[in-house]
Amino acid sequence: MTLVIQGSKRTAELVEYENGHTCSDLILRLPRDSIIFMGGLLFVRNHPYIGVGDTDAVMDILQEIRGMEARIFVPGHGPVGGKDDLQVLIYYVEICQDITKRMVSDGQGEEALDEIAVPKPFDSWQQAGFFRSNLRFLYKRMLHEQ
Repeated sequence: MTLVIQGSKRTAELVEYENGHTCSDLILRLPRDSIIFMGGLLFVRNHPYIGVGDTDAVMDILQEIRGMEARIFVPGHGPVGGKDDLQVLIYYVEICQDITKRMVSDGQGEEALDEIAVPKPFDSWQQAGFFRSNLRFLYKRMLHEQ
């Protein structure tokens, strides 16, 4: 759902995405200014918390937003970013999914997650404690889906 607000000097678009990072996420798009305010859908140089929501839906939402005309992306966490930061976050989630998928298929127990080092380039990001939480969430979800 999109709500367009037309002012005397600019247009603002509120766009809702359901069942991504949370049950209802909003972005605020200022098309003429080439800015999108992303809230909790975007983390820049910060480990996201993906222990809620649907990671596949979040990646689809991020891809859709990447297709929008914008240069500046204001995250919910971290510094202001660009379009590339959306792809980096997608890559982060894919890496976490690959790690846990491999562990589940190899029959490794959840305790093995504690031995996994944060991969580059994410090892320098803020909120590093979320990395193992994210792996645990995905690991349990993948076990449940089997």
